Amino acid sequence: MFAAVLFALCTVSLTCRPWSAAPEIVTHDWSLSTYVSPTLFNIDRRLLFNTDGSSIFKPRRNHSHHAAFSALLLLLGGVETNPGPAVKLRAKSASAKDTAVTIGCLNCRSAANKTAVIHDLISDNNLDVLFLTETWFNSDTPTSMRHDVAPPGYSALHVVRPTGPALPSRGGGLATVFRHCVPVRVHPLADNYLPSTFELQLLRVDAAGSSVTVLNLYRPQWMSTPSTFSDELAEIIASLTSECADDIVVCGDANCPGPDDSSVDSELFECLDSVAVTLLVTQPTRRLPGVANLLDILAASNVSRVTNVTVSEADYISDHCLLSAVLAVRLPKSAVKYSWRNIRNINVSSFDDDLRKSVIFVQSATNVDTYVDQLDSVLSELLDKYAPVRTSRRRPPMKISRWLSDEAVTAKRLRRHLERQWRSTGSDTDRVKYRQACRRANILINESRTLQAPNRDCRWRL
Repeated sequence: MFAAVLFALCTVSLTCRPWSAAPEIVTHDWSLSTYVSPTLFNIDRRLLFNTDGSSIFKPRRNHSHHAAFSALLLLLGGVETNPGPAVKLRAKSASAKDTAVTIGCLNCRSAANKTAVIHDLISDNNLDVLFLTETWFNSDTPTSMRHDVAPPGYSALHVVRPTGPALPSRGGGLATVFRHCVPVRVHPLADNYLPSTFELQLLRVDAAGSSVTVLNLYRPQWMSTPSTFSDELAEIIASLTSECADDIVVCGDANCPGPDDSSVDSELFECLDSVAVTLLVTQPTRRLPGVANLLDILAASNVSRVTNVTVSEADYISDHCLLSAVLAVRLPKSAVKYSWRNIRNINVSSFDDDLRKSVIFVQSATNVDTYVDQLDSVLSELLDKYAPVRTSRRRPPMKISRWLSDEAVTAKRLRRHLERQWRSTGSDTDRVKYRQACRRANILINESRTLQAPNRDCRWRL
């Protein structure tokens, strides 16, 4: 735009002959009539810097063919509107504000009797989100038992297996345990997808700028074949991609082993590839003596957001391994606040005098409902006067494994020592010792949590 303005300022009358078709014959015919507008001498000199910043253009006041030609060269080459030092600004990375959220995926094979072990697993691995399959929770499982899967500072979302005469009596069930500061929600489109070939928990991690849609799934072998499962999964992912702009993460137990222990079924691999989702696990996730399969999967449409994928035995909580990774999301700033009153500093004598002068004593109500309203009104008013409500930030939660007994802590240390010894030697004898230590530690962890609440059976009594 500035070039057009400069061209209007420089009124140059030129007569040029068209360029020759042959590149070696290039001629120009200039007329003797050239005029430079006086307005050009009054504009800001900074606007006339050459692009390299080496010199400034200023035409002479007398008629000059060279001045007009220089002005045209400026127009052809472009004029910097705001020239300055040739400094290259460093572009800010788009992921500079992203938070590293540690996620895990595990087929726990019954979460009801492994609640304490799951809590300890979350604490040891510092997991922010844990996706569970085969919780064995159904529609008859009490809500209190389902909520008990989440340790303090965490919440849980469940998809339970319905009960019925044509359904297995146990198995199935999905759950997601997440830290309170991670905004995991049920996906708004979850009710639109009810697959018939596998169990699905559709979630969304609400992140500033770009959210993540998570498909936590479990495919029982009796429910479908790998081919029908892959077809329906591809349709759901393609539909989600068209309806929302989220990045897709797929995790869970697909139960589709491949020809070797480091691959999945070809139908499932082609399914993920057709919807531009990359499988991030290339080693067996179910390891038994003499048997190893890749059953549990972790895949993402944007591999740059899911990094540091690892597969570990998870201290043999089940016969499946724990898949863990780091998910890059931009979390909102946590503002955990709570309200409280400083009851201890109340002037008891003044409070008692004002209470006796209130309508509760002077003019008491004659029926129960009105008297309750009087109590609520008078006490709220007096509390606001002597102990007004204050707002503070909540302190970080205490370590969730603080209830472990000394025996359990010692057993965990022995377990970790034997694990390091086994990984160093690779001996089958050391592996057996490590497995035995895992079983012993898990038993003591469950006993520690039981002893923490000796009257646990009386907790829900009225």
